[in-house]
Amino acid sequence: MLLNSVGTRTALSDAPLIPVPSTYNAPGVRHTAQIRAANWAGYVATGQKFTGVTGTWRVPSAVCTTADSFAAQWVGIDGHPSETVEQIGTGIACHDGVASYEAWYEMYGDADVNGGASVTLPSGYKVTAGDTVTGTVTVAGDMWSLTLADTSRGWSFTKNVTFHAEQASAEWIVERPDVCTSAEESSCQASTLTASKPVTFTAASAQAGGAMQPAATFAPAAATMVDVDSDATLASPSSLASTSFVVTIAGPDGVVVPASSQAPSCSSAPFTDVSKTNAFCGAISWLKTSGITTGYAGGAFRPGASISRAAVAAFLYRLAHDGAQAPSCSSAPFTDVSKTNAFCGAISWLKTSGITTGYAGGAFHPGASISRAAVAAFLYRLVALAGQAN
Repeated sequence: MLLNSVGTRTALSDAPLIPVPSTYNAPGVRHTAQIRAANWAGYVATGQKFTGVTGTWRVPSAVCTTADSFAAQWVGIDGHPSETVEQIGTGIACHDGVASYEAWYEMYGDADVNGGASVTLPSGYKVTAGDTVTGTVTVAGDMWSLTLADTSRGWSFTKNVTFHAEQASAEWIVERPDVCTSAEESSCQASTLTASKPVTFTAASAQAGGAMQPAATFAPAAATMVDVDSDATLASPSSLASTSFVVTIAGPDGVVVPASSQAPSCSSAPFTDVSKTNAFCGAISWLKTSGITTGYAGGAFRPGASISRAAVAAFLYRLAHDGAQAPSCSSAPFTDVSKTNAFCGAISWLKTSGITTGYAGGAFHPGASISRAAVAAFLYRLVALAGQAN
């Protein structure tokens, strides 16, 4: 799936579910309503011979620290209790405080497909935080079809593979991959899970010889990811509502916040006018990697310049929507913001969300500089909105 380019060549492997013993799971019982796992969080359906699985999710914004960390989001067949996994999904790698995103597939256990390790999709199939993707895995006989479609970018990738597997489970998963320093399984160990916004799975469905049915039809078990040593919960799913659920990742739900109170230092300059020794470099770099800002033409950020109310609206929208761009407007939200205004979608969202009411007379003053007090009010209302949503 992903490669860590620092030091030795470190491959990441997405492995079958690794059960964690606990008082909640009786000895010898592997299929229960609740599963505690060292590497998976999500839902796992068993008890059928599965012929298909599908699900949709938005690639989450990562919250990187200076430590390396990884996460994968995927759908697949097998892995519990079978020892192969046929899967496709997206992944995040954090290194030196910077996140990278990739799309991948893996035929774990099939030595003929990259030695059973994950395969990064070709360069034309890019993903990033905020993209909406749909993964589908189907099998007919021994012919597997693994498809990933990025509706945000308009591409679709399919890999066909011939392989015999048990088809013992279907799953919708957030995973912390193993970090392996060689092809030997003994060189692998669990990675650090990347903190991120929650991952919402929708349209989660599976089939066992017939048509696709809602995931809930198969009464799947909820898998919670825990740390083997401390027993701390790393990631856990919400209740399953027919075809949808949310996996909360190792931190506060809702709005992305840095993993520590201070942004980490930079290993490189994020913009031409922001050096890596700039006191605000870590925070500015996070803005860029999270998709909240792209800066100006020519690669500048203009860190000392004031910011307009319209630009803050765009920043807040992307913060709350995993780096996604605001949609266009069907009507003008304020008297001085036309529906063709480049920032209309974000400003309209500010208004409908209750984050701003504008000025007396129905104006917003989009080009005016915003005060620190107004930013404080906007942020408070945004966090309050996230709390209500959760």
